[in-house]
Formats: sequence, structure tokens, C-alpha cells
Amino acid sequence: MKKNITREEYENALVRIDFIYREKELLECMSRNKIYNAHIDLPGTFGELLINIIRENKNINNLINELENSFLQSFKKDKKLYISLKNKLNEFNEILLNYNSNRFPKAEDNLVVADLMQYESFKKISHELFELLKRKQGNSSLYGYVISLDEELQKMLTIKNKYENYNKNCK
Repeated sequence: MKKNITREEYENALVRIDFIYREKELLECMSRNKIYNAHIDLPGTFGELLINIIRENKNINNLINELENSFLQSFKKDKKLYISLKNKLNEFNEILLNYNSNRFPKAEDNLVVADLMQYESFKKISHELFELLKRKQGNSSLYGYVISLDEELQKMLTIKNKYENYNKNCK
């Protein structure tokens, strides 16, 4: 049995729809006027934004791979060390993607960072790697936000339409 939409649910949906459209409008305005501080182009639509985020993350992944390969290059002869360092780099990446600070993690606070920081070649790439991973983290947050807004908009429009159709049929 279908549940009827209450007037309160309808009004709440209208408020949220208005908010989401204002978010989209703000995004479009910032994009047109270049009034934003972002490392990706902000397009006029959420769909385009999602595509740009995906592209940017692919570019970031390529840059990360280049940095990691340059670091690991000198360890290829020692298979065990190479595999160990590769695993530590993967751990380092996971740590940073879940790290909620804009400061580079201290070696004394993290064993993986401490292990990697003993290599001079890692020290050379560490901050660039950190910046790339923080950009990727920011992109992922924005991507999630845009997806959730879009999903919410669809739900709110469904509520709005059901309420309006029901009331139209009742009259």
C-alpha cells in the first residue's frame, strides 16, 4: 500500500529542492565567473563536475604512480625490500586518504611513515605525494557531496510530484 505524502513532507521537500538548486546555481556562478579556489574546472552542471573529478583523480593516480615508481626504481634488485616498500607505500596512501589533517604526518606518530622516511629518496617525493593524496581526498569528498545532493534531489522531486499528483486527482 502506498503511503500518502503529508503536507509537512511536501513542504520540507520544497525547502530541500530550493537549497539544492541554489547549490547548483552557486556552483554554476562560481564556474562562470572563475570565483573559486579549486584545482579542477568547475563546470555548469553536476554531471560535468563528476566527470572532471574522475578525470582529475585519474591524473592524480598517474602522478602518484610516477612518483612511487621513481622511488622504487633503485630497490628493484632486492625483491623482498622492493615488495615491502611497495606495500608500505600502499599503506601510506591509505593512511593519507583517511587522514584528516593538512599537515604531513609525523614519523613518531606513524610506523609506516617512520619506516619510509628513513629513505632519502622517499623524503624527496613525500610532500608531493602528500599533496596529491590530499587533492584526491578533497575530490572524493566533493564527488560524494555532489552524488548525495543529486540523489536527494531525485527523492525530493519524487515526493513533490507524488503530493502534487495526489492533490490534483483529489480535486
